[in-house]
Amino acid sequence: MPDSITFDESTTGKIEFWKDAPHVTLYIDDYNVMEEVTDLTKLRKGDHCIVGLNPVRKLHRWCDALVFFLASWEILRLYHHFIMFEDVVSIDSKGVPLNAEGEAAKICEYSNTPVGAIRQALKIGIVNFIRDPAPFQQLTLHDYQDGRSAFGIYRVVDNITPKDRDSIVQEAKNLMLSFK
Repeated sequence: MPDSITFDESTTGKIEFWKDAPHVTLYIDDYNVMEEVTDLTKLRKGDHCIVGLNPVRKLHRWCDALVFFLASWEILRLYHHFIMFEDVVSIDSKGVPLNAEGEAAKICEYSNTPVGAIRQALKIGIVNFIRDPAPFQQLTLHDYQDGRSAFGIYRVVDNITPKDRDSIVQEAKNLMLSFK
């Protein structure tokens, strides 16, 4: 295979393929760049992450895997957002992404499961539930993805300083307190 391709006397081009390069794409606003996360240990606190919107999350593992697959192939372009609350330092033998203390790495998000939604509607009433269907809460990243085969999670590409990351996490903490 040639090292470069000549288009005319002054223009040449070179195509390189990276086997393990992350899939880079535009968000649905056609402005923000996001990349697929292929290694969960690259996730840092304050990262804005996106996954395929899954209205039946945790109902069955097969459904969850299908949504991640469809999002990874950009067939499903409806998204759910979350913020990384902690750095992912390692992944244990069961596929759980871990923080620096060896505990499951956490995320913050507005979300609910079908069973959780029914419980919440019964507890607060249908009108209040319709006004506010999902609490802002902290979950483990493992709740979404097994770290042994990461696909379907995107991270918004942004140049975030350590100070900005701390600020994002502090805002998430404050928001969680307002939902208690």
